[in-house]
Amino acid sequence: MAERLTRKERNAMTRQSLLGAAGLLFARDGYASTSVGAIAAQAGFTKGAFYANFPSKAAICLEVFETTGWVSLDRLIEGIEAAPDRAAIEALLVDWAGSRRNGGLWRLTLLEFARLAEREGASVEDMRVVLRRHWALLGMVVLRRIPADTDADWTGHWVHRPEGVAADAAPFLEALAGVTLPPRSYTWVAAEAGVARAIRQELMARGVQPGWLKAAGYWIAGEADASVKSLED
Repeated sequence: MAERLTRKERNAMTRQSLLGAAGLLFARDGYASTSVGAIAAQAGFTKGAFYANFPSKAAICLEVFETTGWVSLDRLIEGIEAAPDRAAIEALLVDWAGSRRNGGLWRLTLLEFARLAEREGASVEDMRVVLRRHWALLGMVVLRRIPADTDADWTGHWVHRPEGVAADAAPFLEALAGVTLPPRSYTWVAAEAGVARAIRQELMARGVQPGWLKAAGYWIAGEADASVKSLED
């Protein structure tokens, strides 16, 4: 005879099912195209069950983002802890960045979240909080394995433009002119493909080595063709 679940256990299973369904739909369809109803239906529940667990689509998106980030970081940290030397750790970090760059629609999903989430009481700052937790843990692990010669620091720079001028690199290049990069700093650019390419070229002209630079490019509303999306030139 199967043991009956408690209400608390049933609620936890419902919540996990909704998170799994949301993660699948956000990765496949993006943020804007995924509705609360679609998430509930994918998980096999009603919209009422969704709202009993999450106040909004933005809230579940943030939780999925944080959870998937921890899963990815856990695998990376296991590799860092087992790596034999600094070169192996650096190679792991570069490979991990590349895998994140090629991680389906999640990059576009997060851009859509940044543009739309304020309508549901969330903001880009909520995403930054999650990212800071991820990067703080990763930095602590790397510094434990590779002691720094100087105090370590990390910083992020966000530049937002109207969607209609998404392919315009000028605002980014203007902001970049005021950014000082420490020697051997790892730089990760995430932008529309043509913009990411322009930033990559500017940073390489300033002496940033390709091994310490990753530029993640993606299409906006399907407007960029394959040649624009290719960054490695």
